[in-house]
Amino acid sequence: MTEIGIRQCANSDTHPAPPGHPEAASKLAPLLAWLKTQPHPWLHFRPSQEHGEEPVARVHGDDYVQRLKRTLTTSGYFDADTYYSERSWDAVCTAVDAALSAVDDVESGTGPSVQFVVARPPGHHCEQHRPMGFCLVNTIAIATQYARDSYDRYRRVAILDFDVHHGNGTQQIFFPRDDVLFVSTHQYPYYPGTGSRVETGVGTGVGFTLNLPHPAHTPADLVLETFTVETGEALKLFAPDLIMVSVGFDGHVDDPLAQWLLTDDSFRRLGSVIRQWSEEYCGGRLVNLLEGGYSPDANRSAAAAYLEGLHNG
Repeated sequence: MTEIGIRQCANSDTHPAPPGHPEAASKLAPLLAWLKTQPHPWLHFRPSQEHGEEPVARVHGDDYVQRLKRTLTTSGYFDADTYYSERSWDAVCTAVDAALSAVDDVESGTGPSVQFVVARPPGHHCEQHRPMGFCLVNTIAIATQYARDSYDRYRRVAILDFDVHHGNGTQQIFFPRDDVLFVSTHQYPYYPGTGSRVETGVGTGVGFTLNLPHPAHTPADLVLETFTVETGEALKLFAPDLIMVSVGFDGHVDDPLAQWLLTDDSFRRLGSVIRQWSEEYCGGRLVNLLEGGYSPDANRSAAAAYLEGLHNG
């Protein structure tokens, strides 16, 4: 049985959504309510520490950070999907601080070796110099680079992404590198249009990106079987020192923005196998960051199942 550290920093007073936008605080309200009242002694709420702007700039560049901060003094849209407001920078910093604090906990042993960060906005669509897909900075990329830079132990980091939308930003940032393994299973073709099998990396990064695309309405068992077999093989060869996970619950059969058929039990099984991989390959060191998921009730039930899978392993 596994203890899990929870960082709950998704609230309604930062990064407020325009009316009718799916990436809104309301999508997480049932999940946050459940976390506040859950009876499980193996879930531990953990505080976060400030880390400043420098970890963000390591991934996105200082020019991008300064332009973003200047822009986020008002409200508007970067593209048809990606909005911002005068409070959005606070939300970005809170999410990044939570992710980096989770890495610190795992390394220091002051908190559980398994961490789950509930924050918004999501991050995995944000490319190095371009916000997109509801994402303003790429939180999991920032946390991965922070782990690499801050702790000698983490020479090889694996990022697993099972959000129903391809994590194009994470792929773009690490595409030329062989020290980060990126594995994504996602609905394809679908937004953002990337993530085909032939996208495997460039230069020394060839072979360190693995895309596992499936069309709409693929049976859940096939999605899970492909992910389990091929990701397991990739992790065995890569031998990561740390596993990071982009957790998306928008593959749930009840999610309004996609057409996958995953159920609560699917997410329970995902949690179990990912936990087992972390034990086998990197001493149980595992950091999970919430990405998409747009059905409030499905987010709650899927998250509860996923956490149960992580706990039971």
